[in-house]
Amino acid sequence: MILLFASTAIAQDYSSSKGSSTAIAQNFNSSQESSTVIAQDSKSGVNATTPGMNSTTAIVSTASPIPVELFAGHSRFVISFSIARKFTDKTRFGFLASSYMAVDYGNDKTNNESMNVALLSYEVLKGLNIVAGAALHSAWGFRPFSGLQYQLWAGDFSATATSGFYLTESHNFETKGFIEYKPKLSENWSLLTRAEGQYNISMETDRHDRSRIYARLGLTFKTVGFGLAANWDWYGPLKNSKENFGIFVRKAFR
Repeated sequence: MILLFASTAIAQDYSSSKGSSTAIAQNFNSSQESSTVIAQDSKSGVNATTPGMNSTTAIVSTASPIPVELFAGHSRFVISFSIARKFTDKTRFGFLASSYMAVDYGNDKTNNESMNVALLSYEVLKGLNIVAGAALHSAWGFRPFSGLQYQLWAGDFSATATSGFYLTESHNFETKGFIEYKPKLSENWSLLTRAEGQYNISMETDRHDRSRIYARLGLTFKTVGFGLAANWDWYGPLKNSKENFGIFVRKAFR
């Protein structure tokens, strides 16, 4: 699924209501993925983290890779990427950004979606950040966002969680994140297992607005990952669902 998944995931929303709002991803993220998403690419480059770092070291640095993922599903084609970097290695300030774009193969505009997020971060404690910025969505436009993000790194395991509020209109509350386990199989190969999640609720109606679960299972060769992908998305108070299954390819650029 965190940063988010600066990942991130790393954030997305396609609710018919004006109060709709999405994750920071997608794949903040992963994009979060990125959502929002938001920071994402780990030890050999699939989470936006620095290779070889342990849990007592800052996860994000000026050299953190930039993961770009292409996902060819049975219903939609998805492109996502995320950035999670410190301005300098000695500062507490950083920058998080993610982009998620999904398009219908038949050019059905009601099935298209895009989510773009840009945030500034300030590290309060080791792994705990204050984040603030804005999101741009294809359905509801511009909304500022503010919240907290927690990052965890322990060997082959990494995770990111982000919670906060959109500061205008329906003031939606959103929680999203990812977990990834990536054990090495050999010098250049690693197993890739990843799950991302998001839940967004309208504070005006106290009802569901947007949620998602994304899963990845594959292999990583150096900085290139590939394998099977599954996305489950739910929109609006009625939780209208969209599913997408297929294959993904991911490259971590430095």
